[in-house]
Amino acid sequence: MDSKSFERVKKEEPSIQLQTTPIPQLENPRPSNLRFDRLQPSDQELDQDHILEFGRFDAREAILDEEFWTAAWLRAETH
Repeated sequence: MDSKSFERVKKEEPSIQLQTTPIPQLENPRPSNLRFDRLQPSDQELDQDHILEFGRFDAREAILDEEFWTAAWLRAETH
């Protein structure tokens, strides 16, 4: 046996340094016109040709800004 294999080896403790970047702030944030209490368009207002049915659910293209915002938020949350 090699006596060197039994020598103690000094272990280095790992150190992690995180770099944080400041979040940019908007200088003049404009007020949002999103209102999540709006009603969805009625069936008569929608183009019935572009609606897909999935059992009890209907899928259609987003129309309101709030629908676009919600879809983007859900996509971001899943990534």
